[in-house]
Amino acid sequence: MSSDSDSQYSFEEAAYYNYRFNPDNMFHDDRGPLVRPHVKWEVWLLDPNEGRCLITNASLESGVTFIHCLPPRLRENLKWKGRMEWYWGLRWNELDFESPRNVFTVSHSLGGIFDFPKMKPSWILLPEDHIVDKFYNSLMKHDKEKKPREREDNITTFVASRGSIPVLEETSFKYRLVPLPQRMQSMLLTRHTNPNPNTNPDLSASPNPSDFSVHLHPFNALPWVTSHLDPKFVIMDAGRKLMLIPFYLMFKQEWFTSRPALLKVLHIFKAWRAPIPSVAFSGQYPDYYTPDMGYFPATAHNITHTRGQAPCLSNTLKREKEAIKSVNHQSHYNSNTKPLSPREEKGKWTAAEVATWSRDVSVQVKPPARHILSLASGWDNGGLDMGQPTQDIDVDVETDVPYNS
Repeated sequence: MSSDSDSQYSFEEAAYYNYRFNPDNMFHDDRGPLVRPHVKWEVWLLDPNEGRCLITNASLESGVTFIHCLPPRLRENLKWKGRMEWYWGLRWNELDFESPRNVFTVSHSLGGIFDFPKMKPSWILLPEDHIVDKFYNSLMKHDKEKKPREREDNITTFVASRGSIPVLEETSFKYRLVPLPQRMQSMLLTRHTNPNPNTNPDLSASPNPSDFSVHLHPFNALPWVTSHLDPKFVIMDAGRKLMLIPFYLMFKQEWFTSRPALLKVLHIFKAWRAPIPSVAFSGQYPDYYTPDMGYFPATAHNITHTRGQAPCLSNTLKREKEAIKSVNHQSHYNSNTKPLSPREEKGKWTAAEVATWSRDVSVQVKPPARHILSLASGWDNGGLDMGQPTQDIDVDVETDVPYNS
């Protein structure tokens, strides 16, 4: 065995070349969302861009990060996850958010605003029209007169069924960046037009200005990009973010009306997150669920009957907010005290009535702080509080704002 001094390059040079050509040494980046090293390696093998930024084609040396297309935090909501598995033809609890088909590389500047802030993401990926049409044509148009639903839906009149989702033979697909309203307006994107920037071994060479193109909002001149991402993840993420925009405002925006595929994406998204048949957990569909899996019936009831709009930020946050709401509005105050008068009636009170009202309010018994913490955390006496659950409320996408029926 030759020594380091007899090798073709020194120890420092070996580390440099290993960093450049070995993805395991390159993909340990804690600045972006948590993606496991073996998933990054699989992404690097599948990615036709060889790890470069999907949008700007920036090289690895310029700084890229691995991000999830559909955020892994959504797996906390079993209701939403179970419905996706049903319509996608998967088994219960089979959907893997850590799949390399749900992870892609992008520059740090774009990756930081892809899903942040959660209530105002900046951009989405849109598949080609013929890919969107394949999923859109698999939906069935809903006849509300023959099959009335519990609630009239003002967005979609399409429903999906298990087994109807098309099978795509392609392994790579084309997408384009679509900025969301009032986002990225002050940004410019510099795209490297060189087909493969990593082929130049001389990293010290100055870049050629002709190899770059500058794009301004709304980035209509950005070309279609090729990626290994699964279109199902892309469609669900795009629909999830489009639902954050008031529907009546969408048609006032040129970016929406000029892209008919966006409305189809909304139809597909709402169909894939609709309640599934109650027989899904009866054992009649062993390819989806069998009783030996041992899940609680309440979970199945929520997936099949509850008409929630989409998952909240997390189950913990939802439980905390419901607990605080319960503390403020239920029987934690003295029911014998005089209720607050409407604002328009306050001017009619006499001085004696005001004094009585002030005295009654001051003696109201507030719940102990320890009890509020117990309700918010869901733990009591060292174990999980399995008492009467709080009321199930329809909420909008990733918020706790009640959905208007």
